Amino acid sequence: MCTYDGQCSVTNNASRCLYNETEERRVCSCVKGYLVSSSKCIPDGLLLHGFCTENMQCTGTENANKCTRDRDEVQLSCQCNDGYIEINSTCYKSNRRLHESCYSSEQCKGSTGANECNYKDGVKICSCPEDKDNFKGTCLKVGLTLDEACWAGGQCTGTPNSGVCMADQGKDGKLICQCSPGFIKHNDSCFQENKELFEECMINAQCSRRLKKRVCTETRGRKVCMCKRGYVEDNKSMKCRKGNKKINGSCVINQQCNATENANTCRLAENTSKCSCNDGFDLIDGKCLKIGRKLFEKCSRHEQCNGTNNAMNCTDLNEDNKKVCFCHRDYLDFKGRCIMASRKLNEKCETDQQCTGTEKGNTCRLTSDSSKCSCNDRFDFIDGKCVKTGLKLYEPCISHKECNGTDFAGNCTKIENNTICFCQDGYLDFKSKCIKANRKLNESCKVNEQCKGTENANTCQYKEGKRWD
Repeated sequence: MCTYDGQCSVTNNASRCLYNETEERRVCSCVKGYLVSSSKCIPDGLLLHGFCTENMQCTGTENANKCTRDRDEVQLSCQCNDGYIEINSTCYKSNRRLHESCYSSEQCKGSTGANECNYKDGVKICSCPEDKDNFKGTCLKVGLTLDEACWAGGQCTGTPNSGVCMADQGKDGKLICQCSPGFIKHNDSCFQENKELFEECMINAQCSRRLKKRVCTETRGRKVCMCKRGYVEDNKSMKCRKGNKKINGSCVINQQCNATENANTCRLAENTSKCSCNDGFDLIDGKCLKIGRKLFEKCSRHEQCNGTNNAMNCTDLNEDNKKVCFCHRDYLDFKGRCIMASRKLNEKCETDQQCTGTEKGNTCRLTSDSSKCSCNDRFDFIDGKCVKTGLKLYEPCISHKECNGTDFAGNCTKIENNTICFCQDGYLDFKSKCIKANRKLNESCKVNEQCKGTENANTCQYKEGKRWD
């Protein structure tokens, strides 16, 4: 017991007089950095490899709380606890297993082959080396190639598509890397089998099935599965079908029909699909000939010329003796069409050339509702004929209607054995004109012959600037 520090000088490093709660009194105590052991003050907080006498001194380095001799050393020192190893003056857990946290690869001894400490997702863990992978907690070598010995299929990654580790019947049942299901071995490679049409390939065996209709063919710089010679590809069913079919031969797809020119269409007829002429072609004299030919297009048979109405006439019009489609008789070509010719008066028309059925009725003229063949200019329809109109005074005529070329001369009459246009009643001729006759007193006039309307008033004279009777 003590009351002040000066009383505590008997024991080394115990120079402080402090209150002890257990004893409920002040007692001499070890100075800071020391702890009591068997009435002595010994150093506290010793670091790794610090000389010690008791375990409780070793608190300066985490997980290094054991005071023992290290290897051949004579003196005791602070060492790492059991299950820990020293790395760079620090004690870390030893025998870390696969995927457990670590600081150094020296810790990673707990799982077979997992002897590397690497970062994964920002955390360092015990991992398999680059040439090995985790198989149920064990690191086994990966990248094994075809026919190499193995324990698990995941090791067989050195040859593409050889991910199967199984016993080889030809090598005493030894487990080796083999091609995956759906692949076939060729030399040192595994190729996919049962390839469909147009899929890339390397060898024929990938493409051929039971019927052996496919081969691996290079096209446009690529090797793909195609049908062999004599067969064609069916893109819908992905099958190879017999080609070189002639017209009327049985078929499934158009591509089979390639033995008859222009008969490349497989068409259903009478519950059976047969090779038929292509659209726009028809079977004529045993050949598929182009139909729907229009006016002036080349042809060899009349049946081809059905592209323009009324032009089914395959005839020779050219100097080079090549036949073309032309209009039927009684039709003429107009703007790429064949329209009726020899149209008569008042029949519908589109052009003057049609109106040849009535003499002098050669004009196609628009009427109130449509265009019709009409009499030519200066002709008029009279008594079922086109008769010339606009005849002037004294010109020969056959009808009053013709005489409309001179005003008031609409009288076709016989004068001295000639039928001519003459002034109508109430008019008389004067200088190739028809002027009023029978003028009365004080009515205007030009010649005396007009003044017959008032007895004894037969003179035409000037009166106030005008000629008066």
